[in-house]
Amino acid sequence: MSFPEPHTAPDSFSLSSRWSLIQRLRDTFWARWSSEYLNELQRRTKWTDVKEDLKVGQLVLLKNASQIPMKWTLARVIKIHPGEDGLVRVVDVKTAKGTFTRAVTNLLPLPGDVGLSPNGGRDVIATKNEL
Repeated sequence: MSFPEPHTAPDSFSLSSRWSLIQRLRDTFWARWSSEYLNELQRRTKWTDVKEDLKVGQLVLLKNASQIPMKWTLARVIKIHPGEDGLVRVVDVKTAKGTFTRAVTNLLPLPGDVGLSPNGGRDVIATKNEL
C-alpha cells in the first residue's frame, strides 16, 4: 500500500504562470473562434448553388480587416438592393454610429432573428393602443 500523492491546489501556481495560462487560453479561443465559427457564418458556395439572401431586420457583423473579429461592428439590415438578376448584393445597415451601404461579401449574417422588423419585432402601434 502506498500513500496518495500530495494534492497540489491551483493556489500553488504563481501569479505570472496563471497570467500566462490565461493569455494562452484567450489566444487559443480567439484563434479557433475566428477560424472555425466566423468562417462557418459565411460559407462560400459555388455559383450554381442557391444561397439565401439577407433579409430586412437580420443581424450582421461588419467585417473589417483592420480590426480583430471581436471588435467588428454589429448592425441590422434595414434595406436591401437586389441586382438585375434579383440577387441581393448590396444592403443598407444601421449601426450605433449611423447608416451605411455595404456589399453582402463584407457582412457576416448572425444566426437567429431572420426577418424581424426593424423595431425589434414588436408591434409598436398595438403596444401604444394597449396603454
